Amino acid sequence: MFQRFEHARKGFSPKVSISTSGKLSLNEGAVRLWNLEKFNFVSLLYDPETKRIGLEFLEDKTMGSIFKLQFRKNSGVFISCTSFLNYFNIPFSDLTASYEVQKEKENFLVVDLNSKKIRQSRK
Repeated sequence: MFQRFEHARKGFSPKVSISTSGKLSLNEGAVRLWNLEKFNFVSLLYDPETKRIGLEFLEDKTMGSIFKLQFRKNSGVFISCTSFLNYFNIPFSDLTASYEVQKEKENFLVVDLNSKKIRQSRK
């Protein structure tokens, strides 16, 4: 059976962006590829030596210092994490940037801050 493609001009390669307001967003491609809609929370980790952020996805709020996932229909998921970014001195206030993201294990993704690309304005 044929399925109509109705997502022209949308990228489905998994990407993460950090906005000027301190929100970390995963695009719809990442949500679909790694089945992230089954999770409700995320724990954030940071490795200052390699400049990588770890995202441990959780179904339940089973430990402290976790963030609620906020899903947007057909747009992915975002996490308001200004406190995390400030604590580890991860810059986010100048321009929205995108980063490479990889799956390390079942519910754990890694964002490489060394892969920073400034997002072009849509004006």
